[in-house]
Amino acid sequence: MPFDLDAARDRLEALLAQGMETTPLGHASQVAEIAGVLYDAFLDRGLQSTMVCGSAIEVHAPGIYKSGDIDLVIQAIRGADMAGRIVTVFTALGFTRHGRHWTRGDLFVEVP
Repeated sequence: MPFDLDAARDRLEALLAQGMETTPLGHASQVAEIAGVLYDAFLDRGLQSTMVCGSAIEVHAPGIYKSGDIDLVIQAIRGADMAGRIVTVFTALGFTRHGRHWTRGDLFVEVP
């Protein structure tokens, strides 16, 4: 089944309808689901994203640590113009660039 970017954007919208969760376990679960949507969207464009830093700790140890953003390392697995594809995916998913972060509502994603 081909990847549906519109469905991914709708899934993000549903995940963020109430903003970012405030409870530690709810936040960790939400971060994991958002990272999954981003992973699929980037993979469809020949990019592989890996969640790192505090957001990775939060997902693997929910309730112990709460990150303020999602940190992703993105690598090209095929094709050129990695930076352009990153911009295309974030924009298509409804994110706006603000300095070093891509934002959507109160969600912040950083690609260091």
